[in-house]
Amino acid sequence: MKIAFQMESPADSDRELSASLLLMQEACSRGYKVFHYLPEHLSLDHKGAITAYAAPVSVDLSKDQYYELGDYDAVDLAGFDVVFLRQDPPFDMGYITTTYILERLKDQGVLVTNDPFWIRNTPDKLFIFDFKKHMPPTLISGDMIAIKKFFTAHKDVVIKPLYSFHGHGITRSSDVNDAEAELKKYGEPLMFQPFLKEVKEGNKRVVLFDGEIVGALNTIPPDGEFRIYRDSIDEAYELSEQERILCKKIGSVMKERDIHFAGVDFIGPYLTEANVGSVGSLARLNKIYNKKFESMLWDVIERKIVP
Repeated sequence: MKIAFQMESPADSDRELSASLLLMQEACSRGYKVFHYLPEHLSLDHKGAITAYAAPVSVDLSKDQYYELGDYDAVDLAGFDVVFLRQDPPFDMGYITTTYILERLKDQGVLVTNDPFWIRNTPDKLFIFDFKKHMPPTLISGDMIAIKKFFTAHKDVVIKPLYSFHGHGITRSSDVNDAEAELKKYGEPLMFQPFLKEVKEGNKRVVLFDGEIVGALNTIPPDGEFRIYRDSIDEAYELSEQERILCKKIGSVMKERDIHFAGVDFIGPYLTEANVGSVGSLARLNKIYNKKFESMLWDVIERKIVP
């Protein structure tokens, strides 16, 4: 099989944590022909051809030089079996444009994962509004009148950019002037939520493959920090019955949308986010449970490919 990965350069990937590198490595171990290209090297022409300036790549994370790249050249993505959309945010117009282009590959028999239509239309932080009774009080707005009312009601507020990742840009404040400064900085609506004290007990990540729960972990931030991925501690986590029921409902939505790899986040009892773009967590799950979750995901992908 021929596999292409749309993502950052392997040189810029975190070899300890990158799910993309793990998926590449597993594809190589299965004998697939694996290619890499950067998002900006994706093209669509007037004849409908979808091409990328791509290079063959091999990945072996056990080696000091953990990847080898061949020469980059134009390839026709219609000739591939699978295209992995593993592009990191920001979820800007450049990102959105690649989803419009890759969406056209589906009619040419190529499996694009996750489905670009639904990556575009299932924004991580907006998805939770489909499950409103499970989310914390939340405001998405660029209107200072509404924002001031939210600060008055909740006092201690967390401000989140809508289209970033890994906690980048998240701030906490009791001063509404900080919200105004953040709005000017980003030039777009932001998400506002009350600070959830339960975050000190951890951010729970549930991973779904093709809508099925395959693993969960709890990430505890260090003292004095409320954001994760900054010297945080990962531990195994067993879902509560309520969380399991909710994740099964979310999973059925993900399966319908051809979201083969998703991450669902909880803080305390609250659903806070659902990741469907460049989802991570595989390396962290592997370490905790001594498994190869990337192999499990490839088993799912293989079943999706039409012979």
